Amino acid sequence: MERFETSDHVGIAYEVHGQGSPVVVCHGGPNTTHEYLVEDLSPLEDHATLIFHDYRGSGCSDSAPRATYTYERLADDVDELRARLALNRVSVLAHSIGGYVALEYALRHPERCERLILMSCTPAGTWQRTALPTLRALGLARFMKLCGRASVYALWWSWRRSSDEKTLARFSIMGVMQEGQAAFRDKVAAREVFADNDNAATLEQIGFRTDLTGELARIACPVLIVFGDHDAPFAAGAQLLAAHLPNARTISFKDVGHHPLVEEHNRTISAIADALM
Repeated sequence: MERFETSDHVGIAYEVHGQGSPVVVCHGGPNTTHEYLVEDLSPLEDHATLIFHDYRGSGCSDSAPRATYTYERLADDVDELRARLALNRVSVLAHSIGGYVALEYALRHPERCERLILMSCTPAGTWQRTALPTLRALGLARFMKLCGRASVYALWWSWRRSSDEKTLARFSIMGVMQEGQAAFRDKVAAREVFADNDNAATLEQIGFRTDLTGELARIACPVLIVFGDHDAPFAAGAQLLAAHLPNARTISFKDVGHHPLVEEHNRTISAIADALM
């Protein structure tokens, strides 16, 4: 991987694949790195120059002052990476919480943002905005399963000291809301390797306080929204994105969870390639 230093002296690790129009990839998390997306996106390398990076505090990038672990600062890091590569404009492809980075980029640097491709993303994490539509998308059976996981967490983990095991137990609750077809769960799990990122706790907390819904009308660039209808929180988020973005197109996959690139790989790649044409 290559590295560059941001304006506030944080080393950001990045790598570039492919040829064609430039696309900055924003990974999910907060306990992941860019690596799980490299192979799945490789068919796009004939259509685009894919620029992968780890956020400050993630993976191979440097840790930074906790106050700088914000989605606004991560978006500014994307723009500094764009400038480092001497690119005039870039598209931004995001997965999961990377959507917050991508949306902030389009809001903060509209003149540099060619288009957005949002896979399993949401503009909001607040319970006021998302709780009811998420429960509707979840359905009764998965709601009961969710209650069971939450009860186990409350009884066995909630009172314990912070640890990787406690974090994974908490993530297993979210997993119920995001799970797709059983046949793909091992492949999905292989992409959700836990990374003990320095920024994880802060970004997670901020994510649940974030609501960009009221600002979406300011994003004029074309947006492709891709999601699975079994990914309850992000299916709810996709509805918010589609309702408030003025220039958006939506693709929904039936019975698919949080990783359309795994469960509907060919159709997802085709949709992204078409968006980049």
